[in-house]
Amino acid sequence: MIENISWLAAILCVVAATIIGGLWYAPFLLGKAWMAELGKTPEQLGNPAEAIITSMIMNLIAGIVLQIVMDWRGVETLSGALSTAAIVWIGFTGSMSLMHDRYHGARLRLTAINAGNTLLSFLAMGAVIYFVA
Repeated sequence: MIENISWLAAILCVVAATIIGGLWYAPFLLGKAWMAELGKTPEQLGNPAEAIITSMIMNLIAGIVLQIVMDWRGVETLSGALSTAAIVWIGFTGSMSLMHDRYHGARLRLTAINAGNTLLSFLAMGAVIYFVA
């Protein structure tokens, strides 16, 4: 299992997800809407360094786990990689995000913004793993 991990693919998954997140939450895309849904200003959120580092570590873990799942499924095509990424996202990330957001009263728009970022990141990771691993 761990012996089949491509560490290059795992690192590139982090790079892809970080770029996607940086663009997704930039003010010129969905950053302003995201801030409005949070009801916070950039000043209130403070220095994002800890959140970015945490995100990178979590994306590394996600990239490794996605590789394991793709290996278990015997993925041999790009469509197989993308469908596996989407299934993993729906089953674990998308569904759990919606559940947790319902408990703390987040509006569906905030859930959609965050879930859209993770879906796009998972699809990018699936493609990275397919082409690199």
